[in-house]
Amino acid sequence: MVRARRFGSVLFFLLVWEAASQSGLVPEFFLPSWSAIARQAWVDTASGQLPMDIALSMFRALAGLSMAVLVGVPLGAAMGRVRAVRWFLDPLVSIWLPAPKVTFFPLFVIWFGFGSASKIALIFVACMFPLINMTYLGTVNIDRYLVWSARNMGTGERKILWKVVLPAALPQVFNGLQIAFPVSLIVTSVTEMLGGGGGVGASMMESARFALMPRVFVYLIVLAVVGALSMSLMARLRRALLQWHEEAQAGR
Repeated sequence: MVRARRFGSVLFFLLVWEAASQSGLVPEFFLPSWSAIARQAWVDTASGQLPMDIALSMFRALAGLSMAVLVGVPLGAAMGRVRAVRWFLDPLVSIWLPAPKVTFFPLFVIWFGFGSASKIALIFVACMFPLINMTYLGTVNIDRYLVWSARNMGTGERKILWKVVLPAALPQVFNGLQIAFPVSLIVTSVTEMLGGGGGVGASMMESARFALMPRVFVYLIVLAVVGALSMSLMARLRRALLQWHEEAQAGR
């Protein structure tokens, strides 16, 4: 029932859009008809341009996000477990977490050039701090009795980290991932718009420069669909991996 309602609202929106464009109520230059957008999508797909742009953008986003996970989660766990690490990193995270990372792109271009390296590096930085912060919150807020019980049974600190602390903190780690994933897509698109070098953002900017409005909307829709599918995938992955956790048990 809920899915049918959602599908109905989307269908109604598309019909109103098509009618407004075809009737001339809204100039097609500002709002191309869905038929024109579909034709352009077919042309770009048949030529291979659209699939290549999507693949390149997703490679950049996932490469930066993967590096952020590999660095951010251990650093966040270390912040929660080691006072010296928390003392050193807490001011840096407090400053960098709210900072608009995209504004540092010119600096990254100087350091890494206009290719994929500068974009991936900025995606890495932008995604790392939410992951550090959420992992830290997850590790410091776990039930202390779990840690005390493990210690009383003679479990070493390293095993406590991997067998007790990180599993208990997984919901917060996933919260960090669900923040970082959209951030990776946003930073990818913006850096491609600013720096070129192919990808969805660069092609959309080039299309806008030449007033190819149906093509602009094709790429806008692609970004929206990729974002929605990514968030849906993250939610499904979270449910699948956290079935054993008290968070999942409470939701049943």
